[in-house]
Amino acid sequence: MKRGPLPKPADVDALDGNPSNRTRKPPPRFGVCIPHLEPPSHLSTVAKKFWRENYEPLRIAGTLTPGDLVAFELLCQAYARWRAAEDELKTSGAYRKAANGLTAPSPFFRIARQCGDEVRAAMADFGMTPPSRMRLSEFLPPKPPHKSDEDEDEVQAGEFTGLIGKRDIPAQ
Repeated sequence: MKRGPLPKPADVDALDGNPSNRTRKPPPRFGVCIPHLEPPSHLSTVAKKFWRENYEPLRIAGTLTPGDLVAFELLCQAYARWRAAEDELKTSGAYRKAANGLTAPSPFFRIARQCGDEVRAAMADFGMTPPSRMRLSEFLPPKPPHKSDEDEDEVQAGEFTGLIGKRDIPAQ
């Protein structure tokens, strides 16, 4: 894993300008994924279910492009392996009797931990964890505010609506 801060998206990097005046190649643009894409046939049943549940939200959020489909397949398969290891731990128990007669931890502990780490890392890449969503939200364009009937009244010039509610600001 690389150290240091995550690289900025190209749009944000372009807004920052080029203070060093070094020439930069623009990153490739992959476009938007197809609105409804069925999971590949080689995925397991659990992986296909994970695909169906997460494909559309990621596509709409803009974090899933055609170039990311292989990484998304890997995420789906890692999730399915993690679930299988956890299910095996649940049915067979956390400990097993070893060949020497002693009790040893199940090998599915290691498998579940490794697959869980894979899933967590891949989910962070797609912005599916709270910290990664916070990093991505800095770079995504703001959503237009939802207007309701109550929001029709505009805030008066001498009023401020902040985190703690509406306050009157003295007129200057």
